[in-house]
Amino acid sequence: MLLKTRIEDMTIDCSPAASQKLCYFNFKIFSSESISYEDVNLSSVVGTCHPKYGNKTWFDLKPVPGSLRGDFINNISVSKQLMRGAIENVRQLEKNPDYYLSSVQKEEWSFYKVGNNYYIKEGNNRTVVARFFFLLNDLDPVIKNVRVHSVKLKILDRILLFIKT
Repeated sequence: MLLKTRIEDMTIDCSPAASQKLCYFNFKIFSSESISYEDVNLSSVVGTCHPKYGNKTWFDLKPVPGSLRGDFINNISVSKQLMRGAIENVRQLEKNPDYYLSSVQKEEWSFYKVGNNYYIKEGNNRTVVARFFFLLNDLDPVIKNVRVHSVKLKILDRILLFIKT
Protein backbone atom coordinates (compact mmCIF):
# COMPACT_ATOMS: atom_id res chain seq x y z
CA MET A 1 0.00 0.00 0.00
CA LEU A 2 1.41 3.34 -1.05
CA LEU A 3 0.93 5.82 1.78
CA LYS A 4 0.50 9.56 1.23
CA THR A 5 2.51 11.77 3.56
CA ARG A 6 2.01 15.35 2.31
CA ILE A 7 -0.22 16.44 5.19
CA GLU A 8 0.99 20.04 5.02
CA ASP A 9 -1.02 20.55 1.81
CA MET A 10 -4.34 19.45 3.34
CA THR A 11 -7.07 22.09 3.65
CA ILE A 12 -9.50 22.69 6.50
CA ASP A 13 -12.32 21.05 4.55
CA CYS A 14 -10.46 17.69 4.54
CA SER A 15 -12.64 16.53 7.44
CA PRO A 16 -15.02 17.91 10.06
CA ALA A 17 -12.44 16.71 12.60
CA ALA A 18 -10.01 19.39 11.40
CA SER A 19 -12.15 22.15 12.91
CA GLN A 20 -12.66 20.47 16.29
CA LYS A 21 -11.00 22.32 19.18
CA LEU A 22 -8.67 20.63 21.60
CA CYS A 23 -9.41 21.85 25.11
CA TYR A 24 -6.71 22.62 27.65
CA PHE A 25 -6.43 19.81 30.20
CA ASN A 26 -5.26 20.85 33.66
CA PHE A 27 -3.73 17.56 34.79
CA LYS A 28 -2.85 19.00 38.22
CA ILE A 29 -6.41 18.51 39.49
CA PHE A 30 -6.33 14.80 38.62
CA SER A 31 -4.65 11.84 40.26
CA SER A 32 -3.27 8.83 38.43
CA GLU A 33 -4.98 5.48 38.91
CA SER A 34 -2.93 3.33 36.56
CA ILE A 35 -0.49 3.39 33.66
CA SER A 36 -0.74 0.98 30.75
CA TYR A 37 0.10 0.67 27.08
CA GLU A 38 -2.96 0.83 24.85
CA ASP A 39 -4.17 1.60 21.36
CA VAL A 40 -5.66 5.11 21.24
CA ASN A 41 -8.26 6.18 18.72
CA LEU A 42 -7.34 9.76 17.86
CA SER A 43 -11.02 10.54 17.34
CA SER A 44 -11.28 10.29 21.13
CA VAL A 45 -8.50 12.82 21.74
CA VAL A 46 -10.28 15.95 22.95
CA GLY A 47 -7.52 17.97 24.59
CA THR A 48 -3.91 18.60 25.49
CA CYS A 49 -1.87 19.47 28.58
CA HIS A 50 0.11 22.04 26.62
CA PRO A 51 -1.27 25.51 27.44
CA LYS A 52 -0.11 26.93 24.10
CA TYR A 53 -2.07 24.34 22.11
CA GLY A 54 -5.22 24.18 24.23
CA ASN A 55 -8.33 25.76 22.67
CA LYS A 56 -6.83 25.44 19.17
CA THR A 57 -8.34 23.35 16.40
CA TRP A 58 -6.55 20.38 14.90
CA PHE A 59 -6.16 22.47 11.74
CA ASP A 60 -4.61 25.39 13.69
CA LEU A 61 -1.90 22.95 14.78
CA LYS A 62 -1.36 21.20 11.44
CA PRO A 63 2.04 21.80 9.82
CA VAL A 64 1.78 24.54 7.18
CA PRO A 65 2.89 24.21 3.54
CA GLY A 66 6.67 24.46 3.38
CA SER A 67 7.21 22.59 6.67
CA LEU A 68 8.71 19.54 4.99
CA ARG A 69 11.41 21.70 3.40
CA GLY A 70 11.86 23.70 6.63
CA ASP A 71 11.61 26.84 4.53
CA PHE A 72 11.94 29.43 7.33
CA ILE A 73 13.49 32.12 5.12
CA ASN A 74 11.15 32.21 2.11
CA ASN A 75 7.98 31.20 3.93
CA ILE A 76 7.14 33.24 7.03
CA SER A 77 4.23 30.86 7.79
CA VAL A 78 6.71 28.06 8.49
CA SER A 79 8.60 30.08 11.08
CA LYS A 80 5.43 31.39 12.73
CA GLN A 81 3.42 28.16 12.92
CA LEU A 82 2.30 27.14 16.39
CA MET A 83 3.93 23.73 16.39
CA ARG A 84 7.43 24.38 15.13
CA GLY A 85 8.46 20.93 16.36
CA ALA A 86 6.07 19.40 13.85
CA ILE A 87 8.58 20.20 11.10
CA GLU A 88 10.77 17.33 12.29
CA ASN A 89 7.74 15.07 12.65
CA VAL A 90 6.66 15.83 9.06
CA ARG A 91 10.15 14.90 7.88
CA GLN A 92 10.07 11.68 9.90
CA LEU A 93 6.63 10.88 8.48
CA GLU A 94 8.04 11.27 4.96
CA LYS A 95 10.93 8.89 5.80
CA ASN A 96 9.03 6.33 7.87
CA PRO A 97 5.22 6.47 7.70
CA ASP A 98 5.06 2.93 9.09
CA TYR A 99 6.00 4.33 12.53
CA TYR A 100 2.41 5.58 12.86
CA LEU A 101 1.01 2.17 11.91
CA SER A 102 3.42 0.06 13.95
CA SER A 103 2.49 -1.74 17.15
CA VAL A 104 5.97 -1.18 18.61
CA GLN A 105 5.72 0.28 22.13
CA LYS A 106 6.00 4.07 21.95
CA GLU A 107 7.64 5.18 25.22
CA GLU A 108 7.89 8.85 24.19
CA TRP A 109 4.17 9.25 23.41
CA SER A 110 1.53 9.39 26.12
CA PHE A 111 -2.02 10.40 26.95
CA TYR A 112 -4.18 11.01 29.99
CA LYS A 113 -7.48 9.13 29.93
CA VAL A 114 -10.62 10.34 31.69
CA GLY A 115 -13.61 8.12 30.97
CA ASN A 116 -13.57 7.59 27.19
CA ASN A 117 -11.68 10.81 26.43
CA TYR A 118 -7.96 11.21 25.89
CA TYR A 119 -5.74 14.25 26.44
CA ILE A 120 -2.24 14.55 25.00
CA LYS A 121 0.39 14.36 27.73
CA GLU A 122 3.50 13.94 25.59
CA GLY A 123 3.73 13.97 21.81
CA ASN A 124 1.54 16.88 20.70
CA ASN A 125 3.40 17.17 17.39
CA ARG A 126 3.25 13.43 16.70
CA THR A 127 -0.45 13.30 17.55
CA VAL A 128 -1.37 16.12 15.17
CA VAL A 129 0.79 14.68 12.39
CA ALA A 130 -0.76 11.24 12.95
CA ARG A 131 -4.31 12.62 12.90
CA PHE A 132 -3.81 14.23 9.48
CA PHE A 133 -1.79 11.28 8.15
CA PHE A 134 -4.69 8.94 8.94
CA LEU A 135 -7.20 11.36 7.39
CA LEU A 136 -5.10 11.72 4.23
CA ASN A 137 -4.91 7.95 3.79
CA ASP A 138 -8.48 7.21 4.89
CA LEU A 139 -7.18 4.94 7.68
CA ASP A 140 -8.64 4.24 11.11
CA PRO A 141 -7.08 6.91 13.34
CA VAL A 142 -5.59 4.48 15.86
CA ILE A 143 -2.12 4.80 17.36
CA LYS A 144 -0.95 1.48 18.72
CA ASN A 145 0.83 0.77 21.96
CA VAL A 146 1.18 4.21 23.52
CA ARG A 147 1.38 4.96 27.23
CA VAL A 148 -1.95 5.83 28.82
CA HIS A 149 -2.36 7.32 32.30
CA SER A 150 -5.88 6.66 33.55
CA VAL A 151 -6.75 9.47 35.94
CA LYS A 152 -9.58 10.64 38.14
CA LEU A 153 -10.53 14.00 39.56
CA LYS A 154 -8.84 14.69 42.91
CA ILE A 155 -11.73 16.81 44.15
CA LEU A 156 -14.11 13.88 43.71
CA ASP A 157 -11.91 11.79 45.99
CA ARG A 158 -12.17 14.47 48.67
CA ILE A 159 -15.94 14.65 48.35
CA LEU A 160 -16.29 10.87 48.55
CA LEU A 161 -14.05 10.73 51.63
CA PHE A 162 -16.11 13.47 53.28
CA ILE A 163 -19.39 11.63 52.57
CA LYS A 164 -18.03 8.37 54.03
CA THR A 165 -17.02 10.00 57.35
